Amino acid sequence: MGKCVSKDKSESKASCFGKKKKKREDEIILTSIQTEGPRNQVFVYPRTTLMRKNVENLETQEDQSSLQKSILDPLITPQLSDSESKQQEIRAKRHHHHRSITKISLDFDQISQLQTEQSMLLRISKSLHELARAYHREENYFPSLELLHLSGEIYMHLGMYDKYNITVSDLILATIMEFSPALNHQIPVVVDPMDERTTIIVNYWNFATHKEMTVSQEILKKYSIGNIANLLEAAKKYDNSRIEYKNLPDSLIEIAHMFRIWLGSPCDALNFYEEALILDPENSKIHLYLGLTYKALGNIEKTINHYINGININPDSSDCYFNLGNIYCEELHDYEEAEKCYIEALNALKRTKDSLVTADKINDMLKKIHILI
Repeated sequence: MGKCVSKDKSESKASCFGKKKKKREDEIILTSIQTEGPRNQVFVYPRTTLMRKNVENLETQEDQSSLQKSILDPLITPQLSDSESKQQEIRAKRHHHHRSITKISLDFDQISQLQTEQSMLLRISKSLHELARAYHREENYFPSLELLHLSGEIYMHLGMYDKYNITVSDLILATIMEFSPALNHQIPVVVDPMDERTTIIVNYWNFATHKEMTVSQEILKKYSIGNIANLLEAAKKYDNSRIEYKNLPDSLIEIAHMFRIWLGSPCDALNFYEEALILDPENSKIHLYLGLTYKALGNIEKTINHYINGININPDSSDCYFNLGNIYCEELHDYEEAEKCYIEALNALKRTKDSLVTADKINDMLKKIHILI
């Protein structure tokens, strides 16, 4: 296939949801999660609050060091075991792949106009939570912080307080495992009643931050929580969230689909697809999805490059051939190259059933080409 000359179109990465929701004075904010760019706050009716600890309020560096030591050191047992000390050293030295955090913006006013508001928000929150858990399984906790904040906001917005508590407990766990005074993260409140897992994690945090120490110590002794290793074991044992297990690339692709297809926000989807490609560079489907995303953003040159890369990885990718043919036909008006791509798509379709495009669609485009020629 010859080298193509593409049209350059400006790449637009403007925020997909920019309109802010008006504040309602008769309600309060329980989860005020602030990021760069426009973002709606989630408003809920007042609930019983059990904890709040803002790292920003620590007055001195000594206070911060003390807090960090109290979190990372054992609570009941006098010393960490040798194996636990080595694990912490490895975790501290290990290079994490930190993606450039996507500035996720959800306009609840816009989503509320859709008939599937509740189911859509629930699906989004679940996918965010699944992605955060996938990071946790990789022992990479930092990227999950923003995801868990937003997932918790949505659960609270829906009044699903049991799921909200589980999300907050995961957020506390991630903050403990990736703790740094520089993070300056405010831990959201939790609501009654708490499940066992949330109770354990909340009381670990309260004890480590010198809050309600007597009560928390009794609860930690009850569950034999003496250090971080015990905490992680208990978090796994008492987990009743039923969060689906997915590997990290699949979780990234799932949430990227959510923003690209459901919310019409390719700008938010792009970052997740690109990270998935870094983790799974031989996945031709990710190149397909990136091609579709860049097409939506108006960058035809990158669109073509990703379709060609997908074909180089998997010559049986009828979807990449078909979408590349569409670019030649509709954007470049190179009908000869488009016809070649559609024929290759048909041939690839005969060799594999793993395809989104159908033979009928390909033949329809071939008929269109013949008319235009």
